[in-house]
Formats: sequence, C-alpha cells, structure tokens
Amino acid sequence: MRLYDSGTPQQRVAATLGISVEAVVARLEPSRRRSRQEAARLAVDQQGELLPQKEITTRYVQGATVAELGRLYEMHPSTIRRRIPGDLIRSRGRTPQPLSRTGAGAGRVLVDEEVRRRYAAGESAYALARELGVFTHTIRAQMPDADWRGRPAGKAPAPPPRPAQPGLESE
Repeated sequence: MRLYDSGTPQQRVAATLGISVEAVVARLEPSRRRSRQEAARLAVDQQGELLPQKEITTRYVQGATVAELGRLYEMHPSTIRRRIPGDLIRSRGRTPQPLSRTGAGAGRVLVDEEVRRRYAAGESAYALARELGVFTHTIRAQMPDADWRGRPAGKAPAPPPRPAQPGLESE
C-alpha cells in the first residue's frame, strides 16, 4: 500500500514485491485505486521530474521549439511545455513554408509568389498541384480570394437526372 500510495505504478509495485499485478489490485481498496487517466498523468509527471528543466528552458529561450525539445528528450511536447516557466512561453506562430517540388523537379522550392504568378498567367490549380506533388487545396491556400478562378463555395453543379430503371414503371 505504501509503494502504491507514493505514486509507484501497479506494475512496478508487483515487480518489486515479486507478485502479480492482479494480486496488487486485489489488495487495494476500490476507493484508493487510480483511474487509468490518473495513473498516466502521474507517470508523465514522474518522468518529467527526471528532465533537466534548466537545460530545456535554456534551449527554448535560444529558439528551440517545444516539438523539437520533445523529440530530443523523447517526451510529448506537452510534458516539455510544463517544464518551461509560463512567463517564457510565447506563441511563435507557424511560419509559412514554401511548397517543395516532388518528382522530376525535386530539390527546387516553389515560392508562394511564383505559384500566384503562374496561376494568374492561366495555369490551373490542378496542373500546378500535380506538378508540385501537393493537393489542389494547398494551391488554393496560396491564392487571395479575389484571384481565385475556381467554383464559388456552395455552388456545386446539380447532378444529372438519373435514368428510369427498366421494369419499374409507375402506373
């Protein structure tokens, strides 16, 4: 009971005492058992205590992102985030990345302005997307609404009428 109450997971209690997890659970009063969510949170907190908070904070201040630090320390970004003092956390926003080509033109980066220029010159969003190896939605996101030549939202063409099925005649 003391091991479990100190925050040790059931599996570790069982291994320490040389008994099965079922035996540990059987000895715990139902009101004292942790939910899976509580156990997971506690495990993350215990792992987080082992992280070098000062080093993480220094790297973050120097420009590392929470996601990069998460990969570096093999922790979820939210665990890393909790180790950085709240007054240092700033929304850095996402920086738009240029579209990269795939296939024959691999290695060349196509910037937003070139996509807009080529689209304005008459190339279709489909042709650009196919050449760049991206979805047409990606091309659409590069275009100001006023420049978009595509079908207006919500104005899908009506489907053609369905032909009557033979043998089903109405009287």
